[in-house]
Amino acid sequence: MIGNPNDSMVRIFLNESLSAARNRTHAQRASAEGDTGMAAWLNAMAAAEEVRAERILMKIRGKVQKVDDHYSELVKAKQEELESDYPDIKAEYEEQEDQTTVKLLTKYEKAVENHLDLLKKFQEEKPNEAKSYYVCQVCGYIAPDEAPERCPACNAVRDRFNQV
Repeated sequence: MIGNPNDSMVRIFLNESLSAARNRTHAQRASAEGDTGMAAWLNAMAAAEEVRAERILMKIRGKVQKVDDHYSELVKAKQEELESDYPDIKAEYEEQEDQTTVKLLTKYEKAVENHLDLLKKFQEEKPNEAKSYYVCQVCGYIAPDEAPERCPACNAVRDRFNQV
């Protein structure tokens, strides 16, 4: 017995997504090392995995809900990450005395706090016009309007922010 079919689909989605990310990363490295043939092959594999992951995600999520409903779920999900996910996972790595991973997770946790703050601010203000956002490519921190000199979550320099 397979169990809940949706759980199996989530597992496949995660595996496809992780494999695509790994292949993209290794394609960049292969390209930097001058192995353009391998880079092209890994990018093609990643693209194929991304297609499958996207299709599986559509199957998992079903009908796309209203934006306001999604927004409420997103706020709840970020709160749960901060209240239990990050603390629990950090505790596991602290037990293993893996301070490198604990520091990394702490930076990511700060970025998630930033996301939750921005979500709440957006919900209160309900802006009608689009604005620029800058995303730290080290930790995922989001800065509205302009990139800071240093990332408040991980201390990355301004050049590590991409406008989205």
